[in-house]
Amino acid sequence: MKSTRILSEGAMISAVTIAVVMMDSLCGGMITMAFPWVYAFPILVFSARRGLRAGALTMFASVLLAFFFTAWTTQYFLFFALLAGLIYGTLVHHESENIWKLLVLFVITTFSNLISMVLLAAVFGYDVSQDLAMYAEVLHFFDANGIALHLHAVTLLYFFAVLLSFLQTISIHAGASVLLRKMQIKNKKMKNMLQIKAPRSLGIFIMVIWVLYFAQSMLKLNADTRSVLQLCALCTVAAAVVYGIITALGWLTLRSGCRFLVVGCMLLAFVPIVNLFFALLGEADLLLHLRQRMLRGVIHETFRKF
Repeated sequence: MKSTRILSEGAMISAVTIAVVMMDSLCGGMITMAFPWVYAFPILVFSARRGLRAGALTMFASVLLAFFFTAWTTQYFLFFALLAGLIYGTLVHHESENIWKLLVLFVITTFSNLISMVLLAAVFGYDVSQDLAMYAEVLHFFDANGIALHLHAVTLLYFFAVLLSFLQTISIHAGASVLLRKMQIKNKKMKNMLQIKAPRSLGIFIMVIWVLYFAQSMLKLNADTRSVLQLCALCTVAAAVVYGIITALGWLTLRSGCRFLVVGCMLLAFVPIVNLFFALLGEADLLLHLRQRMLRGVIHETFRKF
């Protein structure tokens, strides 16, 4: 009886997945282009309930059925989305910590995005080097010396690939947490904004990268080293901005709780000059543990004095 129930649930999950794929075909591939990670949720829920073996069989059936209804480019994104959902759901089934779920999602989405940007582009005759040359021409207006413009463009390409993977990881993790809670499937709770911790060593590492980046004109570095340093600087700024936003949202939530201020704070993070303030705030939080001080203030009822 139990095996029959598992097979029935797996068949239903495969049907739901194929229904989403067919909806994508009717919409001209909009789901695959904009939100390919939504394919992960059906198999994620099923593997969270039934484990790796049943989830892998359902994933295989879904991929096999997709060959009859969609193009192979969609099958590529479908495969990696199902793989991410399968492994994430398996980790939920075994009650693993959230950090491992996030790490697995980030690795899979990063690998998928990099392969699609390079390998699939070459298969369809899309020359990435032409776009890089165009980016180099645009960057020429911002760099009068014309130093390693092509490497600057490559740095931006990899940075946006990593940033896209990070956003997809957060989207899947947040959506899965809500969906699993609604379906009453046991899962590790997400920490609130004051409980999300990071080691002080990360703040020190970010500070070292920033110092090296601003001192690169005084250091004798070759073009490849400068390109890697720029990529590291962009990634560390993005990480600092994230922690700055979390710190600001935590402070606003405790001080006022006004939703308009919270939404306004999130919108300000996209303003070019203002987001540097969030980067500095995030760096201060990493070095001084500002959110832990807020949390202690809440516990000891001294936050208003903070």
